[in-house]
Amino acid sequence: MSGYRLITVAISPEEHLDGALLLERALKLTSADAVQVIQVCSHPVIGEGQLDQGGAEDEGTLKRMLRDELVNKLSRYHIAADNIWLCFGEPAQQIHRICRDTDSDLLIIGNREHHGLKGLTTISASAIVKAARLDVLTIYSP
Repeated sequence: MSGYRLITVAISPEEHLDGALLLERALKLTSADAVQVIQVCSHPVIGEGQLDQGGAEDEGTLKRMLRDELVNKLSRYHIAADNIWLCFGEPAQQIHRICRDTDSDLLIIGNREHHGLKGLTTISASAIVKAARLDVLTIYSP
């Protein structure tokens, strides 16, 4: 297989971007036990400390609910639940923190443009690539 010990795949919380292309590429490079997935959501607390998402009493409960949904969604890829991260906050910071803390070798992110690095038009994608201390693979995902 590849020389990568741990590949991190950052997937979008947007439903139409389920990360399938990114995960399939990672699994072509290495086995499922050497892949971790991170999904960063905007922080759920709004206004006077109230949660923006129904059905959860507090941030911890909401995070567990969303993570369980993510683990369920990714079960077909056979990625261990311990390798699936759900974070709240600024995407670039959270992705880099997880990559650093887990000593990841490669980060795979989606890109909605065909034009290589100049096509990374979103602030998040650009910030992720510019601040990376590991290899980054961007994959076009419409």
